[in-house]
Amino acid sequence: MKFWQRFIWIVFSMGMGIGMHACSPSPPAPTLEVLPPTITSTFTPVPGTLAPPQPSSTPALTATPFVSPTSTIFPPPGTQGEHFLFTRPIDIWVDFTYRYGSTQNGTRATHHGADLVVECGLPVQAGADGEVVVAGGDWQDVYGPYQSFYGNLVVLRHEAFSGRQEIFTLYGHLSQVNVEVGDFVSRGDVLGEVGFTGAAIGCHLHFEVRLGENNYASTRNPELWMLPNRDEAGTFNGAIAGQLMGLTGYPIPGVDIEIQRLDEDGKVIHTIYTTTYADQSVNGDDEWKENFAVGNLAPGQYQVQFIANGLEVYKVEVKPGQVALIYFQLGE
Repeated sequence: MKFWQRFIWIVFSMGMGIGMHACSPSPPAPTLEVLPPTITSTFTPVPGTLAPPQPSSTPALTATPFVSPTSTIFPPPGTQGEHFLFTRPIDIWVDFTYRYGSTQNGTRATHHGADLVVECGLPVQAGADGEVVVAGGDWQDVYGPYQSFYGNLVVLRHEAFSGRQEIFTLYGHLSQVNVEVGDFVSRGDVLGEVGFTGAAIGCHLHFEVRLGENNYASTRNPELWMLPNRDEAGTFNGAIAGQLMGLTGYPIPGVDIEIQRLDEDGKVIHTIYTTTYADQSVNGDDEWKENFAVGNLAPGQYQVQFIANGLEVYKVEVKPGQVALIYFQLGE
């Protein structure tokens, strides 16, 4: 009889973040060894039976004040173990119905970024200092799976992170582009305006983080790179990231997961729905190799549950400004 073995580590990895400046090198930061990805197999998606997202289940994760691009150094105090290097291009959190690596219950292509859903015409800000390497339409050049996918877009190249690879951020579906290739921009500078050009459904900003190369195969989960909210006392939210692996140690795609915040009595306050990444076209972090993640979680106790051989429920603590890493592996 099979059962699920649980391995849970809450990791506060130090020295993973540095500030970014477009024109001058940063002082060297402590580095971690970068391990090459070893996850190369493809699994048949495992259908879950948890309840699908409902309109009433929208996570209440944006009630705390937003940190303006000029109000803090980067990485800010309280987030030193993580790589929350980018302020949000727009003052909201990501659309929870179409997270990175998800497919909206199989109805859409695997998502390689995060959507920030707002009205058209709002300004889009640079998430960090950088150089503009793409500005304009993708009617002829391909930056995604095909031409005209992003419509009007801007791509910024940022300094290498902690001695590793260069980082690129992509801002897609813009109605207007305000910068040109070769421009150097600062965190918070306006790059353009929200639109729905390209393969967009309604007004929104599509935001990507790309590591190493500026291509569609090099994305990472933006929820683990964008600075979370903080409360009036200056305490930052955190995140949960994890692996759900099969017997042979490869990630299992398409599993429905519920992440529930608990009150002091252990009762569920609200539920956040996500899935493991749908396929190998998206990537986990080079260190963490996660295949599911949810960012901007208020500090406190949570339980993570999913269907394996029955309902599996595990508890984890989210600490301020840190990522709680959870690993589950199927056993015999």
